[in-house]
Amino acid sequence: MKEKHNPFIVPEGYFDNFTVEMMARIDAYEESGRKTQRAKKVSLSDAVRRYTRYAIGVAASVAFFAVITKSAPVEKAAPQPVDKSVYMQASASDQVYDYMDLNANNVYDYVSTID
Repeated sequence: MKEKHNPFIVPEGYFDNFTVEMMARIDAYEESGRKTQRAKKVSLSDAVRRYTRYAIGVAASVAFFAVITKSAPVEKAAPQPVDKSVYMQASASDQVYDYMDLNANNVYDYVSTID
């Protein structure tokens, strides 16, 4: 059986002094006087105000859209009479489509009706 190859290799002795080195870095950082950044606290009232503004903006947009669409009524055009003889004529494209729509069972029936 093949041995599994571990692609993550740590140099020898890396963790021997890891804790001591890390604590030294932390101490050096604290002595340098830099302050750590803390996460910004957001109060519930700030979040409620923000989402209230969003809701008012959405409601105003919907109301504006409703006013615009209702203010201009669209007149429907009167239906035009259609010449029904157009539907009775079979064009060449209709015949091609009918031929393409055939399957192997009724091809011979269609070819025999063309004559």
